[in-house]
Amino acid sequence: MAEIPKILIINLEKSSDRREFMSQQLNKLNLRHEFFKGSYGRDLPKTELKKFNTYATFKNMGRDLHPNEKGCYLSHYYIWKKIVDENIDEAIIMEDDISISNEFKTVIENRKQWLPNHWGILNFAWDTYGDYDFQSSQPIVNHIDYSLIAFRKSQSVMRLGAYMLNLEAAKVLVNDSLPIRYVTDTFTGTHHIHQLPIHGVIPRIAIWNDDIPSDIGDDRIIWAAKSRWSLKGIYYRTLIKLQGFISK
Repeated sequence: MAEIPKILIINLEKSSDRREFMSQQLNKLNLRHEFFKGSYGRDLPKTELKKFNTYATFKNMGRDLHPNEKGCYLSHYYIWKKIVDENIDEAIIMEDDISISNEFKTVIENRKQWLPNHWGILNFAWDTYGDYDFQSSQPIVNHIDYSLIAFRKSQSVMRLGAYMLNLEAAKVLVNDSLPIRYVTDTFTGTHHIHQLPIHGVIPRIAIWNDDIPSDIGDDRIIWAAKSRWSLKGIYYRTLIKLQGFISK
């Protein structure tokens, strides 16, 4: 059996209850892990805000990013950078509101027997707007109830609460991130942005816990609407339309 990759959990310093929640689950499975200090989106310094491109975000998403979406992206980005800087072959990244299957450890230990040679992002807590027409599906060795799925290039793979990256994929994500112009899981879950193969495990061996309030915030829909119709939003959307008209 292969060793379990380094497990890194994104966690805000104030969220000690979430650290306890994750540690209890991972300790029960005898899985070593470490917590990675997350970025708090509502208190980002100007040096961090410069990593975002508002024009490109409006062009791609029709709105600006919620402050907490910015913090979420930076939290994942700096973990990818850590993987690259420390030359880590494989790493498992988790957010701190994830429930983990009791089979998680044994499935991952056997990954060399079922992972394809060419893989980049292995999403454990994925969603796809209910579109479950995968490119391929194959049983996972020694775990007949689980299968490895390959997402089609046209599928949008949402949710980024628990996933595994290899070093080469982390390099691609770091290089393609800046300037930041997407929500994190839109960036990682859209094949044409980074050209990395995206796989998953079905049934999921990790899943978001809806009993834990989201750190992103429940006001995103209202906030997005306000963003579109703010003076800044009207300016950027008008500019994008004008440039589209000029380019025709």
